[in-house]
Amino acid sequence: MKILRKKIIFGTIILCFLLFSSMIVGATGVDPVKIAFSTHLKGNGVDEDTILKFKEVLEDISNNKFQVDVSVGGVLGNETDLWELLGINEIQMNMCGEIIIPSFAPGKYVFGIPFLYDDPKVVRGFLDGPLGDDIKDLVAKNGNMIVLGYALREPRMLTSNKPIRKVDDIKGLKLRLPPFPEWIEVWEELGANAIAIAGSEMYQALQSGLAEGQDNPASVNVSFKMYEVQKYMTRTNHIFGFRTWLMSESFYNSLTSQEKDWISYAVSEAINYFEETVMSSEEKNIEILKEKGMELTEIEDIDTIKQKIKPAIERLRENWDEDIYEEYVVPFL
Repeated sequence: MKILRKKIIFGTIILCFLLFSSMIVGATGVDPVKIAFSTHLKGNGVDEDTILKFKEVLEDISNNKFQVDVSVGGVLGNETDLWELLGINEIQMNMCGEIIIPSFAPGKYVFGIPFLYDDPKVVRGFLDGPLGDDIKDLVAKNGNMIVLGYALREPRMLTSNKPIRKVDDIKGLKLRLPPFPEWIEVWEELGANAIAIAGSEMYQALQSGLAEGQDNPASVNVSFKMYEVQKYMTRTNHIFGFRTWLMSESFYNSLTSQEKDWISYAVSEAINYFEETVMSSEEKNIEILKEKGMELTEIEDIDTIKQKIKPAIERLRENWDEDIYEEYVVPFL
């Protein structure tokens, strides 16, 4: 109790300091600093709500020194387009998936290995440790972007038009996946026919029969209306992904230490909001999918799957930096 009380008191002191500093700045009457925050992620859901939470907190704590202008749904382009705009400071902030890592730090990307990590705390520990720091350095070096933080998502699950209960049921499944070796190699080892299709084209691919299954968290399956084109969902929990918060490096370097503190605090508050929302609503979203007609199945032979994917992981070893395999993969095989 004493430790908790100290943390609360310390947090209150920090917040009061930030608010006092913002009152001084707000009294100067200068024009607000504009932040163009753009994402390819869909609106009208937790992603947009989280960005709006950041906007609310930052504008409040800075006494409106900052003005955050939000655009969602890819109105300024896809993820790659937005990263290019960030790199040249045409936009100042972006929230995207974990695919920023294979794009700018491929030798560090262990997070996309299906069925390797069973606990989101493991992923959080990696992101908050030396591996996460190395990734931040490489994203800055290769993309001129600053990683401000990571927000864990609920686990990915498999959806399909046939029930998946054991590894043999995966054989021959035309599975839509992002175009990353880790995902494709492992699922093909399990017998799936992997098809690399952009997220924006996923629904149409499932609707037309080009693909027969896909994987995403429950919240995404609801927002993308997977219940209209898929009959089954399987609780595989095979990847714990995350949202990545990015800022233009040149914009970040132009800020004062006080402004950086405000942004850091607002990002932290938004990440807390995101994680609490998605983790607490997972079962609710599964119930929504069931009410819409999807049937929930469970994997019966997860240990068999974990054994079966080992050859694929061994082949992927050459894609990672020398220390990655031994430190971040081997202990979980």
